Amino acid sequence: MDEYQAIKELVFRGEEGFNTLLQIAYRICYFVYWIIDNFSVAAKIKIFKANWKSIHRWSLKIRCLALLISLFSTFYQLHYHKLSKENSKTVALKGCRDFVELMPSGKDSRLMWWVDERLAGVGGLISSLIATYQIW
Repeated sequence: MDEYQAIKELVFRGEEGFNTLLQIAYRICYFVYWIIDNFSVAAKIKIFKANWKSIHRWSLKIRCLALLISLFSTFYQLHYHKLSKENSKTVALKGCRDFVELMPSGKDSRLMWWVDERLAGVGGLISSLIATYQIW
């Protein structure tokens, strides 16, 4: 429900502009990803009959779309907004993290068929390291 609250906050209290529109699209994609991914988990533990792998692949495709929207938003912020040095560093790190997160999601959704297990693993590791650095 955090995504729903973030969408509501952006729609009613966000700034006007293209970047806010990108943030809303990003949050909507993550909200839909979360719902579909929960359906795939429910199908996997046999709450209802469905092909959980297919549902999971669809959820990952939506996650890839969300990551691409986030990358576009990052480039837009870095190019069109005058950010302080600290803010531009934070935005750039988020862009790097989103880029390497595309590897495992793209591989598992079969959108990036050229990404093998090792490259997806390295992408996940780098993404985790960046997230840990940002939290620390």
